[in-house]
Amino acid sequence: METDIDSIFCGRPRIYSQTDASNGFWGIPVRPGDRHKAAFVGPGGMWEYSGMPQGLKGAPSTYARFGDLVFGHHVISGKKIPSVMGYLPHLKTSLFIFVDDHNMMSETFEDHFHFLAHHYFPRVAWAPIGLSGSKTFLFDDHANSVGFEIREGRVRPSLKHRTKFAKWKEEYRQEPPKT
Repeated sequence: METDIDSIFCGRPRIYSQTDASNGFWGIPVRPGDRHKAAFVGPGGMWEYSGMPQGLKGAPSTYARFGDLVFGHHVISGKKIPSVMGYLPHLKTSLFIFVDDHNMMSETFEDHFHFLAHHYFPRVAWAPIGLSGSKTFLFDDHANSVGFEIREGRVRPSLKHRTKFAKWKEEYRQEPPKT
């Protein structure tokens, strides 16, 4: 996470995009021989997941490794394909991933468009990763991720969280906790 936050401060990002993988965990197949391990019994009988269910102890780390596989370094037929995660100085663009949230930021519209069209979306299509249309924002002037707002390289708590904190502070002022 620290490297992801550091990548925000590389360059001078002005254009932001966010995507959210819809049901991303389910996109990772479970080997047929392991499906019984996450089976459950319901009114209609016993059911086994063919895709990785959410809530398994190792699911988040498996999904993180999947993200590394999709967006990290590759060697295909002897050809090296570089990682697109972190800050990419030659593209003036950063990509950081938190579980199933993908955050991209670039210095210019042209750099951002080039990164999305030639680096990000081809890998998403190859994976394949389904994206949530309602949680996808492209070419915006800010991003909200993991409770923080990122705007022009500055990171601060999101307005929603600042409002909640101010309300909580006022409630404690009116009625302090009793010890």
